[in-house]
Amino acid sequence: KPKNMGKTIKTLMSYVGKYKALLALVMILIIINSFAMVAGSYFLKPLVNNYILPGDFAGLAKMLALLGTIFGIGALASYGYSRIMVHIGQNTISNIRTDLFNKAQELPIKYFDRNTHGDLMSLYTNDIDNISEALNNSLTNILASGLTFIGTIIMMAVLSPVLIIITVAFLALMIFVVSNVGAKSKYYFGMQQKNIGKLNGYIEEMIEGQKVIKVFCHEEEAIEDFKKHNEELRKASTGAQTFGGYMMPMLGNLSHMNYAVTCCVGGLMTIAGAFDIGSLVSYLQYTKQVSNPIAQVSQQVNMILAALAGAERIFTALDEEVEVDNGEVTLTRVEVSEDGKLVDKNLVSEKVVNSPTNKVIKKGIKEEIMVASRGNNSRQMSVVATAYATGTITATGTKPKWGTIAVDPKVIPYGTKVYIPKFNMTFTAEDCGGDIKGNKIDIFMGSETDAYSWGRRTIDIYILN
Repeated sequence: KPKNMGKTIKTLMSYVGKYKALLALVMILIIINSFAMVAGSYFLKPLVNNYILPGDFAGLAKMLALLGTIFGIGALASYGYSRIMVHIGQNTISNIRTDLFNKAQELPIKYFDRNTHGDLMSLYTNDIDNISEALNNSLTNILASGLTFIGTIIMMAVLSPVLIIITVAFLALMIFVVSNVGAKSKYYFGMQQKNIGKLNGYIEEMIEGQKVIKVFCHEEEAIEDFKKHNEELRKASTGAQTFGGYMMPMLGNLSHMNYAVTCCVGGLMTIAGAFDIGSLVSYLQYTKQVSNPIAQVSQQVNMILAALAGAERIFTALDEEVEVDNGEVTLTRVEVSEDGKLVDKNLVSEKVVNSPTNKVIKKGIKEEIMVASRGNNSRQMSVVATAYATGTITATGTKPKWGTIAVDPKVIPYGTKVYIPKFNMTFTAEDCGGDIKGNKIDIFMGSETDAYSWGRRTIDIYILN
């Protein structure tokens, strides 16, 4: 269930609302379909009273043709709004998917660091699929069921104000069952979606880091963690399917009880002359179909809630702050010492000295690029970049951390500030390595998994003067 349903629905409708004319046509077709469903059952009354009982089979044939026409129009309306909603739904999903992908290109590295790859992929797969299913089927089913339910109740009240009391009593009982069993079902469906994302993220990371897992003999720990995530998903899925499976049998049995009681009371009223046979037949038909909208809505509500929960996750990602170029930044660090030895430097503040400008200036016959947007002159280099995550102290005596790179000091002197566009971040040349010669650098990563995932790449860097 989404935490802020109102905001999520409003944002989703901003996408769907681009097709107002088609939505209006869908609503008209739903009304036609619901009217055909309700009118078809009412037509049983004149069929029985005016044609079957008197034996007017010629008139009966004409009425059956009219009844068939009404049902045919209803079927065409149903086909029409289903096809239109598929068109609206798929275009809406395409727009959301495009916006989400474009947004991902603008997000900072820290966003991808704090979210697992599998969880991010679930935005494009599970969450998008749930929204698609809701727009294609669930939304129109709920609207059609709601209108059919209202029309059925009105016609039942017109046919028999007495029998409607029995129907209302059983409907209240059905709603009580739906609200209680449905609450449990909603909870477990939400947990199921959440745990699917967690398990996908864990599997993706473990598969990518298999070499690292084997090198450090981490197999047993990985298996235990997988079992934990898998068990959480199993429990959530079991609860979702169990409570979801309760709904239809319970509503079906209540519907049969309602029909049986109505049939007995209606039959007694007909024998007593308070009710005609045609009205009883029509009313019993309404009794059979009045519970169908409730069952349909109870089934589709879970899908709608799952879609809204997925939509909220997607819109939260779309609302994330994009990565910005802050120009030249002055960093203030505090030194941490133990026994007179420097062991760490912690960032305590940063201040923008020169705001960035959106231009690149080429200068000189060697086309050394002067990057004005970094707030300082710089020299571009193309280097082969590898990554590492081990070591307790660098060649310059500092503790390696994110922001440290190992270089060939003959090419890039120690202490040089190096801007890497791939991370939109300025690094410091503080370390070296036996294999780091010439135009090669080694980037310190937070974990062996990250270092392995990086591999070996050719990238552009800028030496800041």
